[in-house]
Amino acid sequence: MNNNLRSKAIIILITIIFLAFPAKAAEKTLFDMSIEELLDMEVTTVSKKSEKLINQPAAVYVITNEDIRRSGAKNIPDLLRTVPGVQVAQINSNLWAVSIRGFNDALANRLLVMVDGRSVYSQFFSGVLWSNVDTLFEDIERIEVVRGPGGAVWGANAVNGVINIITKSAEDTEGAFVSVGVGNEERAFSDFRYGGKVYENIYYRFFGKFTVRDNYDFAPLALRPEPDGRANDNWETYRLGFRLDTDSSLNNKFSLIANAFRVNYDSSIDKPIFDTFTIEATDRKNDNSGANILTSFTHETKSGATLKGQFYYDYVNIDIEDFVGVSTHTLDFEFLNNFTVDFFPVSHNIIWGLGLRAVFDEIDETFTVSIEDDSASRFLYSAFFQDQIELFENKLFLTIGSKFEHNDFTGFEVQPNVRMLYTPNSKSSIWAAASRAVRTPSRVDEGVRLISDNIIFQDPDTGLPIVAAIHGSPDFDSESLYSFELGYRAAPLEWFSFDIAAYYNFYYDTENFVRGDPTVEPGDSPFITIPFVFENRFDANAYGVEVALNVEPYSFWHLKFNYTFINFDLDNVGGEGEPPPRFFEDAVPKNQFVIQSYLELPYNLQFDTSFFWTEDIDDFEARSDDLVRLDIRIGYKPTENLELNLVGQNLIDGEHFEFTDSILGRATNVERSFYGSITWRF
Repeated sequence: MNNNLRSKAIIILITIIFLAFPAKAAEKTLFDMSIEELLDMEVTTVSKKSEKLINQPAAVYVITNEDIRRSGAKNIPDLLRTVPGVQVAQINSNLWAVSIRGFNDALANRLLVMVDGRSVYSQFFSGVLWSNVDTLFEDIERIEVVRGPGGAVWGANAVNGVINIITKSAEDTEGAFVSVGVGNEERAFSDFRYGGKVYENIYYRFFGKFTVRDNYDFAPLALRPEPDGRANDNWETYRLGFRLDTDSSLNNKFSLIANAFRVNYDSSIDKPIFDTFTIEATDRKNDNSGANILTSFTHETKSGATLKGQFYYDYVNIDIEDFVGVSTHTLDFEFLNNFTVDFFPVSHNIIWGLGLRAVFDEIDETFTVSIEDDSASRFLYSAFFQDQIELFENKLFLTIGSKFEHNDFTGFEVQPNVRMLYTPNSKSSIWAAASRAVRTPSRVDEGVRLISDNIIFQDPDTGLPIVAAIHGSPDFDSESLYSFELGYRAAPLEWFSFDIAAYYNFYYDTENFVRGDPTVEPGDSPFITIPFVFENRFDANAYGVEVALNVEPYSFWHLKFNYTFINFDLDNVGGEGEPPPRFFEDAVPKNQFVIQSYLELPYNLQFDTSFFWTEDIDDFEARSDDLVRLDIRIGYKPTENLELNLVGQNLIDGEHFEFTDSILGRATNVERSFYGSITWRF
């Protein structure tokens, strides 16, 4: 078919669609709500109770279901790019670095991530593998992002922030949903869900999703040029899930959530070749899988007090060929009690709770990765207390609280905070906070041995190969943060709102490597390792400002503007001859901003754009230019139940470099992509 015939066929097809499906009024969404109503959204992550966003004494940002749908994003990290204070960088097709307020890394270990209150932060290696974190986007009610320490509520590792992905109740997902699509990078994807009612006040849903993603091109690095051509980093995912919700009375609620997933992905690594004293690019197969089940029960007493119990079991298996295999089983139980009492002349809203977590893991060692104990069990005991004191009726609130934990690595940890909230009226609030949070060691920090691929030399005296090796330390201690925050949010006009947060963070006993004495490794092919041992080696401080603006100049046009500034300084990084710090001051972009536009057009057309700018950064192996990214989504709803989407991502550059990680996968360029999708709801 020549170009003219193809163009005519497309025009005829579009005409048929318009004629066959007459335009109808769009369904009501969050963008039909006023700016003030958006600030009245209920959030739960700050204090483990439901409160209006306007009344939160913390830096909170909410990604709504409508934001998700109109962003065109196909993974959680791309959704998080829109949040002020969050640094997101893609390493290759299946690996991301995501952090809040600095310390970005492929396994950012100061960020707690949860799905419906179930932690997906790995207690084995300290961090989150984002390719394992996913669910059906259609069923996500909202994503709450708390910037700043959350240790007083959620415990260890919620140092720089908390991300909580909250899915809809089964009661809100009755009916069927099917979505299919194809693209040049998103090669094929399919989502489905069916929900209904079993009995009066008992609802259920099943969901599944499948994705195939293409690989990228290698990115040339400053110290280690990569080969030309396609990288071996393509991947595919399979997910199934089930949810049951009951509301047998106004006072009792029960939920059961179950999920299973499998992620098959390829990667390219560098492998030391001792015979030739060189590093060789090697492709490997990886297979991650897991399953989890979560149950929760909530009872509200006649006096208004709330009792909640939650239990979950989580299994994750990570199998990285010729690198490491890890199986982790997690059992977690939590009990919470929330009630209000009056101690004249003020009112106290008190939340207290107890928790128990057991983690069992087993590792399959390889030449590259080994650990002191190939299987281990660890237990975490915790207690939580918070008192919100209403000092002046509906105006001034003081919140004091702390998390008390005992872990098997460092023993007893206390993470207190104090927060003040002033609400002069229903349209504005001013808050301040002082907090302490800790990042506790993991099994990797305590006892790993990792043969690095960064260095290989020949010893002039013995002729043996020399390589670097990363070693854990049983003496590694918790890293501490002391944070001071100040914020102001308001909706001074019906069409305009803003949220400003500023902070100053002090980090102590931060992890770094210390060079040890060379050691000869015996065997058929002996070699020499230079150990680099984890120690609490340096301090740091950071300060910054985060701004979020919402503007609705017309009823059919909604704009969002988010800006982030951060300054990062390291102290006490060691003396002459010691290795550089694991994290670099210049590895954090000082400035970044995002502009999002949601535009409603006639005939049920939607035109949405997201523009991202991130200042250039330095890391250990490469310097990136300023990152400029433009995403565009065009949506059309010919009927209430049918939706067509065309999405373009990274439209400005054909490809660009964002970040690198020398251990988990070689860096590739992020490429321009397009995809189209069709969605039915019935």
